[in-house]
Amino acid sequence: MYMNTFSEIKKELFHVTINDPTKESKYGKFLDKLVFEYDQRGKDEDWDLWYFSDNTEFCRDSAKHYLEEIEKQFAEHHKWSIALEQGDLDKKHDFRVDKFRRFFGCFCFYLYAALESFAHEVNIFYELGERRRDVSAKRIKSQLDRKGKPYSLLSHLDLLSSDPDLITFFEYRDAIMHGYVYPLSFTKDAFFVKGSPKDALFSFNNININLLDFCRESYSKVNDFICKGWRYFEIDELSPPKGTD
Repeated sequence: MYMNTFSEIKKELFHVTINDPTKESKYGKFLDKLVFEYDQRGKDEDWDLWYFSDNTEFCRDSAKHYLEEIEKQFAEHHKWSIALEQGDLDKKHDFRVDKFRRFFGCFCFYLYAALESFAHEVNIFYELGERRRDVSAKRIKSQLDRKGKPYSLLSHLDLLSSDPDLITFFEYRDAIMHGYVYPLSFTKDAFFVKGSPKDALFSFNNININLLDFCRESYSKVNDFICKGWRYFEIDELSPPKGTD
């Protein structure tokens, strides 16, 4: 039985009308078409795009889960701090520094994994042909640029190397991944970390990044980056070619 190629399926979706862009996606319809009409998952690795798309969402949602756990830890710490101020030393609480560090590490790993999974989507959907072990969020722009086409996604990918908040997020993910010990400071109303987690000396100097705000902002930016990235897939590959009606 003849199986359509990626390019042929993309052409079929050129003229698909999206009635509600906030709820529907041509990229989603493309994935549905792969799964339900041309299912080659496990037979042709190009068709594993559906798995990577699902994995991107799983990793993003897992990061959100650990963000919520971090928020719970902050609430428990705040409750405990108030109890100490009031002299209630027996007040029960669920705050633990090791638990908090574990949740923060899991948050960083899963949020970064969402970006890595997104990079694999780019590799497959844009037919870059890169070996999977060579694909990463930090390299995908140069890999896409080698195709020599004016893809809209290229400018979007610049955010990964230009946004200061994302750069700091990458530094923390790398620091935790490679076993760096980063200082953590607490007040009644906030948790704080340093802007440079890989400082050679363990020091509490310049420990001025509000960790809860940092996690919320990192999650928001990565989530926004991925969702807008999927829209660029549609602009580049699932929109009518110029000169067509």
